[in-house]
Amino acid sequence: MPTRRSFMICAGAAIAAQRVQPARSSSVIRRSPVLQWARGKTTKMRGLNCLQPFGYGIARDGSYVDEPYQNGGTDLQVMPESRLALIKSTGFDFVRMCIDPATLTTAADTIKLKGLIGQLTTGILRRLVAGLLVIADLHVIDRAPVTGWSNRDIANGIAGGKFQRYVAVAQELAAAIEALNAPQQLSIELFNEPPTDSEIAGDSWPNAQAPYLWRVVRKAAPRSTLLIGGSGYNSISGLTALDPSYFDDNTLYTFHGYTPPQLTLQASQGIFRHIHALNFPPDLSERSAAIARLTEAVNADESLAAWQKIEIIAKLTMLRRSYGIDMYFEQPQNASYIATQMKIVTDWADSNRIPRNCIINGESGCNGDYNYGSGNIVGATLTTRANVIRALCQSGDKAGICGYVVHELQGSGFAVSDAGSFAFIPEIIAAMGIGS
Repeated sequence: MPTRRSFMICAGAAIAAQRVQPARSSSVIRRSPVLQWARGKTTKMRGLNCLQPFGYGIARDGSYVDEPYQNGGTDLQVMPESRLALIKSTGFDFVRMCIDPATLTTAADTIKLKGLIGQLTTGILRRLVAGLLVIADLHVIDRAPVTGWSNRDIANGIAGGKFQRYVAVAQELAAAIEALNAPQQLSIELFNEPPTDSEIAGDSWPNAQAPYLWRVVRKAAPRSTLLIGGSGYNSISGLTALDPSYFDDNTLYTFHGYTPPQLTLQASQGIFRHIHALNFPPDLSERSAAIARLTEAVNADESLAAWQKIEIIAKLTMLRRSYGIDMYFEQPQNASYIATQMKIVTDWADSNRIPRNCIINGESGCNGDYNYGSGNIVGATLTTRANVIRALCQSGDKAGICGYVVHELQGSGFAVSDAGSFAFIPEIIAAMGIGS
């Protein structure tokens, strides 16, 4: 299973398909007076992002196996009743149950599709019975287990065949979730991490694809709270590009607060993979050593051409980009910086008359040391991971947003619990303001 996404830098979008503009929501949508999920009492909530076992289906030879939901084991193995009880007793309010949508879009027939959805609703009910609220997250990613179903493949315009297939299965799943009759305990996230604007070859995400998807799913799930996020992998800038008039008041707006990205995504696949042992909060005296570590790691990477090495080092150390190591120390990108990013979110909410508790930091964390593939990867120290998670939680709580979802249950440098013993990392739990 891959680690976190590549960090993408966006710049405009090419239009390669006929635009299909949705009707303005102010004329077609009856606005619900209240947020249904959690009875609308959504402040200072804490959630746990769970990729296992449904979020990354098992595939072989380019296709899913007959029973794909066994990432880390079956649901009963990954999430026995004892572990669900531990999650609840630790202080988590809800789990974000990630669902690999390509398992559904590639289903051979209706019988297979309904069977997979049945497994998903069974998993949802197990979590609800344990007393946990659930976000059922259609976890589209940039590196899907099977070729052709990445976020870029799906978000190819309203008229695109893959987008329409995705919409159809989202509607089918939403209808099954609505039939569980638990809108106060169960919500639906429509599309994890839409691609950057420059990667979208068809209709605009904020102005066309997102409203279209939301509207179709709303017909299937009229009572369920729906979560929607912006382009740029649920970036803050993508969130603030959304027009709330397309959506009703029973909508949660989500962003993924991997902030600052060069810190939280260090040692992850992508542009930050050569950053190691970056600490939080930034201490200017550590700047030279951090740049030296990066330079050494880039130059030692035999997969890169000489010109690529020069480019990466320049971007991350010399060009004063917001995501560079140079700016991390010089700004500095500390807890106050995180608060300024949160203010961008709340200013957008306030200007659009969206209650702040209708916005959620829907996935966030910090990559630590991890043994992945070829050997040990050095990420952030546990102290740094706890420090930045604490700053993110406190910033959101002070701003009055819904809450914070920590990535992830197990299986990577972001893990907050052990896959064998199920024990949580106490420093991370304390940083989130929960636990004993």
